[in-house]
Amino acid sequence: MSVFGLSYGAFVLDFGISFAQALVAGVVGIVFSFLLCGFVAIAGKRGSAPTMVMSRAAFGVRGNRLPAAISWLLTVGWETVLIILATFATATVFGQDIVQRLRGRTPAGSEEEHVRSNRLLIVAFGGVVIVIACLLQDVVAALTIAYDILVGGLLVPILGGLLWRRATIVGAVSAMAVGTVATIATMAVVGDIYANEPIYVGLAAGLVVFVAGSLASRPTAIDVLAEWDRRSAAERTPV
Repeated sequence: MSVFGLSYGAFVLDFGISFAQALVAGVVGIVFSFLLCGFVAIAGKRGSAPTMVMSRAAFGVRGNRLPAAISWLLTVGWETVLIILATFATATVFGQDIVQRLRGRTPAGSEEEHVRSNRLLIVAFGGVVIVIACLLQDVVAALTIAYDILVGGLLVPILGGLLWRRATIVGAVSAMAVGTVATIATMAVVGDIYANEPIYVGLAAGLVVFVAGSLASRPTAIDVLAEWDRRSAAERTPV
């Protein structure tokens, strides 16, 4: 499943629909889009060859160069877009929700300060992405590690924040950090990135820290919960 599926729910509620409607729309859209990809891949599975190889039967060896070139452009373009958006998102969240809080400052500030800070963070995280890409040349291994971290570090805070009103930002951030570290550490101990144990350990550690951190910290402000209830109920703020 695309990583965009995690962000769809953040902005689809602004269309004026309820949480249940947004959930149904997201599930239907993801299932339908990947169902089409599955239909296209059936020929390759039955012929035990990649789809672009099987398409030679329809276009010929030379005629298949155009579909293959388009497929390559789409693949490279899509991965490029994902990397750019992921870098921007990480830099934004890190700068506004972590750096500002550690400095004891509010997000308010001059536009020049925001631009300068965002540029530095984007360059820094862009460098990290390049280093990781150079170290992990196996695409399957890189995707496996990424999705293990995604599940082990983010699943508990996301579901907990949606379903448990006592959840707090302290519990969520702590769960993300501990779940991610636990997942990576278990990968190193087990010595097999394709094992399921790192995910289980990350989920268990994240759940414990999420509950403990939420209960030990100050409850979420009433106005924040009220805003969430308003958005979930598909209500709009009067202009």
